[in-house]
Amino acid sequence: MTVQTSTESDYSDFYLIRHLEAELPVKGKVLCGGSAPNSEFDTELNSDSKTKLNTLAEKVAELHKSVPIAAVYASPFKRTMGTVQPVADKLGLTLKTEKALDELNHGIFVGMKSEEWKNHPSWKAYSTLSRMEKFSSRQSDGAETNCEVIDRVRGFCLTAAPQYLGKSVVCCTSDGTMRALLNLATIEKVYGTLGKKSSTEAVLELQQKGINVEDAKHFEKGDILHIRVNPRTQEIRILETRTVFPKAPAEKE
Repeated sequence: MTVQTSTESDYSDFYLIRHLEAELPVKGKVLCGGSAPNSEFDTELNSDSKTKLNTLAEKVAELHKSVPIAAVYASPFKRTMGTVQPVADKLGLTLKTEKALDELNHGIFVGMKSEEWKNHPSWKAYSTLSRMEKFSSRQSDGAETNCEVIDRVRGFCLTAAPQYLGKSVVCCTSDGTMRALLNLATIEKVYGTLGKKSSTEAVLELQQKGINVEDAKHFEKGDILHIRVNPRTQEIRILETRTVFPKAPAEKE
């Protein structure tokens, strides 16, 4: 029996970046996931974020020295495209947009402020669910489940990887999308590689067996998640996370 081993030509490296802070929409701080590009919720980066763009571009360019970056993607929003356009410019690449990198669609909660959606009957019902139940349940009508986000991001990575074997790809997206990949890794650690199954099927099977999977922690703005994708085995491995702009420690009162 011949055992196949992985070589550089078998996989692609993906660097997912959480977009920098955007200007607040007209209505103030609201849920934007699921809103349309160029809507009132699709705002440019704020002035503080714009001062960080060169630093982020330089950090990403350093990654290019180890494994050549062949493509730069972003979800089709001003905050994500604005975050990595300098990266694409620095590397001489054309920025591509990819809808699979969108944030979780919040359904009828889109555009609501926290005091509105937290008091909505749909959210109150959702908040009573267990962690595992939340993976496969909707926050509201028209919303995506966490599992659906996992599957669309996983699908994009596995579909794009064959184009960039032995190379790397930069993708600018949201916190929730990056956490989806960490959750995928956690699910597969206890379930095994999903193969052609959806994460919903895997989560429901784990629920029936009484196995819990913890939700991943949040990423800070500008954080980088490094994953390795092998389209032949359909394996997605988490390699590391990098913080580019550490949060200042909270001041003591």
